[in-house]
Amino acid sequence: YSMNIEIKVNNIKNPPEKMRLMFEAVSDLIREQCDISTIKVQDITKRAGIGKGTAYEYFSSKDELIANALMYEYDNIVETIL
Repeated sequence: YSMNIEIKVNNIKNPPEKMRLMFEAVSDLIREQCDISTIKVQDITKRAGIGKGTAYEYFSSKDELIANALMYEYDNIVETIL
């Protein structure tokens, strides 16, 4: 299994507001023990308080959204440690 995922955020530290909300929603769902493979775009956008179509304005797939969210979370953790 291979994925062709593009990291969309040029400046991961300051993503657009709607993107940040989606990233935080992904992090929250994972912290709540949701299985990452069963999370749906609708779950993410509902948690973020935005429309489902908005996710596809930023990302071409759920995998791409989650990969970018994980990079955002990773960057925040590293920043906190430093």
